[in-house]
Formats: sequence, C-alpha cells, structure tokens
Amino acid sequence: MIGIAGTQIIHNTMFKIHISGYGAEVTQGALPIETVEQIYDELGDGDLSRYISDCQFEDDKLDWFEVDSNFHTTGAYVTESTIYVTDEADNLIYQEECCNLTVFANDYTEDIYPEDSKVGPIGVLTCYEIQKGWFHTGDLNTEEFNPELLSIEVKSLGDLDIVSTILYDGMELDAADFGDTTTKDFIAELEN
Repeated sequence: MIGIAGTQIIHNTMFKIHISGYGAEVTQGALPIETVEQIYDELGDGDLSRYISDCQFEDDKLDWFEVDSNFHTTGAYVTESTIYVTDEADNLIYQEECCNLTVFANDYTEDIYPEDSKVGPIGVLTCYEIQKGWFHTGDLNTEEFNPELLSIEVKSLGDLDIVSTILYDGMELDAADFGDTTTKDFIAELEN
C-alpha cells in the first residue's frame, strides 16, 4: 500500500501466541530441622502431599509456595506442551511442540540436599502443583510471523525443564500473561 508522498504504509497483524499442555508450579527450599520434626509429628501415618497442601490454608502453618529459597517457577513442561500461533481471524498459522523450539536462555538450578547444608541439619521440601491448560499467553504485533524468531526461556531444576517465557526476536510478547490452568495433582517430597 502506498501512502502520501509515495511512502509505504505497513499494516501490522496482531498474532496471539500461547502454550497448551501440562506444567507445574514448582518450589524447592530448605527447612529448619525443627520444622521437619513438627511436620512428621503432626503427619503421623498421613499422606505428606495432602498435609503440605492443606497447610497453606491454615494461618499458623507453612505455605509450601513460600518454601522456595532454592527454586520457584510456574510454567509448562518443555516436553509436555505445544505452542500455538493464531492470526487476527483466529486461524491457526503455526504449532510446534515446545521441545523443538529454540531455547533463548536456560536458567539452571541444581537440586539441594540435606547433606549439602553448612549450617547444621536441614530438611529440603520440594513441591509440584501439577497443572493443565493454557500457559504464557501473549500478543505479537508484526507485519508477518516468522517461526524462526520464536524462542523460549527455560527454568530448570535438576532434570526438570519448565518454559518460563515466550520470546519473539529476543523480546517478551506484548500483554504477556501466565494463562489459565487447572490443578490436576499436588506432590510434596521432604528429605532430611
């Protein structure tokens, strides 16, 4: 299209990008050994995952999502999710498994273990709130979509890789949002 004085007018298109699949909110942090002992005293023969999950609703108990001195992120599993791109008319123009995307950056964190402590006995609480749904939605306003410019940032804990951000040409998407997910399961692991 030619505008006034022969300048070309570029019409940008708004693309919607999101990830769908499975993911989790994952936390890992150290607990004082006294807290670990209190958990086991109150737990008895009960289920640890249920106990830790229920504690978040009690004022005098620990919130698992705050025990994150080593790691905390939310997102889609790289190996169990797919990225979708739609145009303004909601036509699907691109889809790809996230494990096949370029990783722009990987923020790697090693697991911690009680024996690593230099301050005395500790416990290590690792929690996984397993989720399913839409992760990391956002908009892309550009003249045309080039899949080679699409990439992801990943946060890793040990061998677990989670998509933390979607990028296009090295920039985070406009109107980036976490998405809409449903909790499917909760797993807590406590080592001491």
